[in-house]
Amino acid sequence: MSSQGIELYNVTDDGELEQLAISGPIKDVLKSDMVVLLVDEAKKIIYLWKGSNAKVRRKFIAARVSQDLRGKKGLNFKVESIDHGDEPSTFIQIIGGAVPMDTAPSMETAAMPSPSPPMSSSPPAQSSAPLIEPTPISAAPAPSAPSGEQVQVPENIEASVKAIIYEIEKLPPPAPYHREIVFIGPYAFSIVETKKAMFGQEQIERRWELASPPEGQFLAQDYTPRAIIRSGKVLAVELLKGGATTSSSAQVPIYKIKYQK
Repeated sequence: MSSQGIELYNVTDDGELEQLAISGPIKDVLKSDMVVLLVDEAKKIIYLWKGSNAKVRRKFIAARVSQDLRGKKGLNFKVESIDHGDEPSTFIQIIGGAVPMDTAPSMETAAMPSPSPPMSSSPPAQSSAPLIEPTPISAAPAPSAPSGEQVQVPENIEASVKAIIYEIEKLPPPAPYHREIVFIGPYAFSIVETKKAMFGQEQIERRWELASPPEGQFLAQDYTPRAIIRSGKVLAVELLKGGATTSSSAQVPIYKIKYQK
């Protein structure tokens, strides 16, 4: 496929984008330890490709960077996350073939010791049991979204987590903020929003995509955190964006927490 209308960016550990020159098949440029953004101008798609040996932190950062790039390209672009070895045929056609799998471990993986049995005598959590049991929220089907809006959530998560997502959808961030990352229990989600015009009406589609949080400490610079609390329990923590570049008149309610002695 011709590289005309195609842009390729390498995502660094610092969250910078390095544009890569395309002089042949793109598959020859991609390596298993890379995370790249491939922009298809014609289809208005930003592909987030994650190599099988890419660092976990880089994958997580790329989810945020892809949204920044989408903001520059336009809201008519959408972001599609792709894992190495599970590429759709349309993507393989663009890059000129499948990217070989590298069986050698990355430097990050090689430096990690072999996992040892847990020290605690408590049995590990079973995947069949819900990790979060919010009450009194029920795992009912998603409520109807506002007119012209659609919400998609991952299927491979617990029903209790889906219920929390549906509750959060009822609480849009105050203007001028928008949510980019949401932490619910052991999960981190990046929010992908697409706006389309159909029959003279604007439709908004939001997709909650699972993101890989970085190991260790994560400083949420340039974000405004917001906690969603219901019945005395913290349902989620959101990382909001948009407030720093807007008027100082925008206010977010601040609550003080009192501790009983």
